[in-house]
Amino acid sequence: GRILAFLEAFRQVSGFAWARILQALEGLGEKAASEQRRDLQEIVEIFSRAVQEQSHFGGVEAQIWRGGHLVMDSHTDGATALLHLSLTLGGHRTLRVGHFKERHSPYRPQDSRRRGKPPGDEVSVWNDAAYTEEEIWDIPQRKGSVYVTSPFCFEHGVKYESNQSEPVFALQCRFAFANLSEAQLVNGQRTGNMREVAEVVANALATAMDRSELRLPTLEEVKAVEEQLAIGE
Repeated sequence: GRILAFLEAFRQVSGFAWARILQALEGLGEKAASEQRRDLQEIVEIFSRAVQEQSHFGGVEAQIWRGGHLVMDSHTDGATALLHLSLTLGGHRTLRVGHFKERHSPYRPQDSRRRGKPPGDEVSVWNDAAYTEEEIWDIPQRKGSVYVTSPFCFEHGVKYESNQSEPVFALQCRFAFANLSEAQLVNGQRTGNMREVAEVVANALATAMDRSELRLPTLEEVKAVEEQLAIGE
């Protein structure tokens, strides 16, 4: 109940941010309609409907690790993580992100690309030959750490530390699409259409942050929502 209350309170207090994202999606939808790009319109409508129905952060995955040192594979998430909230409630882990200074920056040349390496290693954030030092961010995640981002858009990996007194406990909150066929349509797409959708969402999210429209709820606000949910049961 408390986790659901926190997520609902977060959606409420940051309502201007979600409205900004919805407005950006609707603008892209109008552009797609004027250009008669029905395939792009369909994708925009799916995400617009999900935001309108407050399905963002509705899919919650609990991640718990009690073992020793562990490095998870580098990857990009599916489109359900186009808007993603991460909460670390216990332990310590490190999020490693690969990023570029410019929009069309290429990956570094590698003489041994794919030679003796598993597929995808040439873009792995754990491959020192794939990035310069400035293109890697190591972001510590401890109890109370929170981030909102779009890990659909960038290569990343997570490392769990071994010398911990408590297990790592983290929640990953993504879009929860009510329609299975719509979820399957968008989740694996890596197309020009999805790039345009991701771009407007990321830009709107960045603007919302710059204008302080995105914030975490206070404990009092979470408790108030928890009481409202209890009454509604």
